[in-house]
Amino acid sequence: MAISFLYEDNNPKNDSDNLVHCVLYFARQFHCVCVCVQAVWRGHSLRRRIKDKKVHEVRKKVQEATRNVKEEDKLYNRTSSALDFLLSYRQLSHVLQALIQLGM
Repeated sequence: MAISFLYEDNNPKNDSDNLVHCVLYFARQFHCVCVCVQAVWRGHSLRRRIKDKKVHEVRKKVQEATRNVKEEDKLYNRTSSALDFLLSYRQLSHVLQALIQLGM
């Protein structure tokens, strides 16, 4: 890598070494910031380029379904209700009813 010298161990021994050490420290910081900015830009530009109709429609449907979900239809509530059935009843028909409630 062309910038590997930035990450070598450079302990300052005198004033000129101290200046070099400071410059290398800021160069490392700048390099890290550049990498982060590049990653953010790549993600942003990729999301901007996705203009596929199917992806857009699916995203819209998921957002609509999330907005219209009822509290009793959430998986957490369905699971806790089914577990209540399982823990309170020992008959097989009740276990089957709990599984049906989970939608399996």
